[in-house]
Amino acid sequence: MDHFMPSTLLFFSLSVFFVVNGQELSGGKTSSEHGKARTLLLSLEKLDAEKAAVAAKDREAVNRYQTLLRGATPFLEMKELPSVVNNEYTPPGATKNDYVSFSTYYWPDPEKSDGLPFIKKDGEPNHDWLRAEKGHDQAYLRKMVEAVEKLVLAGYLGDDTECNEKAIQILRCWFLDPKTRMNPHLQYSQAVMGRDTGSATGVIDTHRFYGLIEMLGLLEACPEWTEKDREGMKRWFTEFLDWLRTSKFGKRESQAVNNHGSWYDVQTAAFAWYVGKDDLVKEILEGSKARIDSQIEKDGSQPHELRRTIPFTYSCMNLRPLILLAKYADRYKIDLWDDAGAEGGSIRAAYEFLRPYAEEQKPWPYKDLRFNPKTFDGVYRLAGDRFGAAPAKLKSLSDNDDFETFIR
Repeated sequence: MDHFMPSTLLFFSLSVFFVVNGQELSGGKTSSEHGKARTLLLSLEKLDAEKAAVAAKDREAVNRYQTLLRGATPFLEMKELPSVVNNEYTPPGATKNDYVSFSTYYWPDPEKSDGLPFIKKDGEPNHDWLRAEKGHDQAYLRKMVEAVEKLVLAGYLGDDTECNEKAIQILRCWFLDPKTRMNPHLQYSQAVMGRDTGSATGVIDTHRFYGLIEMLGLLEACPEWTEKDREGMKRWFTEFLDWLRTSKFGKRESQAVNNHGSWYDVQTAAFAWYVGKDDLVKEILEGSKARIDSQIEKDGSQPHELRRTIPFTYSCMNLRPLILLAKYADRYKIDLWDDAGAEGGSIRAAYEFLRPYAEEQKPWPYKDLRFNPKTFDGVYRLAGDRFGAAPAKLKSLSDNDDFETFIR
């Protein structure tokens, strides 16, 4: 029931800000100029330098900020806030506050009058079924994440109270207000009509919450973000982390041998860091060594992803979370970049395996429903500074670039 496709979220983030540069900080870094701002992936020093450049009216910095602000402006004007209670479909046993989504690759069975149970067409998303009107909360979740990321960055860089307040309003609606909040579990995610009301693979629906963790870290310096807000968010992510680690779906996803397992590690590591469980973060990162070893061959190929109908996309999709884990590990003095297990595979090897195909130096030799070399762009932006500069074409920024792509 593996559904995860490249995110269509539109997000502009300034690549010059995002860096894990080997700082020896096990619990993140606190900026002296911004009180309790605290991040795991973002460099507060570089963010503050860009903020100063904007204030000094540096032309390039101002242009970047204005692009960011243009992306945030529609969310400032948003009247109906995204919430899981907005849809009209509630599966049996669920409440309006439970998150609901449907498996991406499942379609009505043409041989059945009612189409049930749905059947799988791997790599072929059923876009008609994946709309909010059908009761699909993932559309609301994506809008919430996109809005918060853009608004918080704009608020931080421009000392923009209006952006901060709108982001906080959205966060309170999704996570804190009893009337509109999402319950901290994914029991009803990735349902298959006619078969089940949820599945373990739905855990990947919240993979972009690792980016929210970074935004929450920036809000720690925001006067509008209250102690009640902080406590409420810490409580929500503590409960969600507990569900991920103890529920049947969470345990099953933790054992996934493909990109689902990698994203599970990213999520649990990020959430554990946010709620102050450093020992657990280290445990997760150390455990990721075995995951890398099981997923990457000595030649850098990723067999679990290559057997899919869109193998290049999935190979990139799995490499991204592994790179994120390596960036997390840098902060804990753990090396995941070049750590080669018994089979000799490594993140570096996987990067070098895919790069020639991305640069079209070699034809992609695997059957692929929609091979697209640009899928590797996000990998370039995550690890190009470490393994080799990305092509110049990637250096131009626009508000159509997402958060994940521009972390460095």
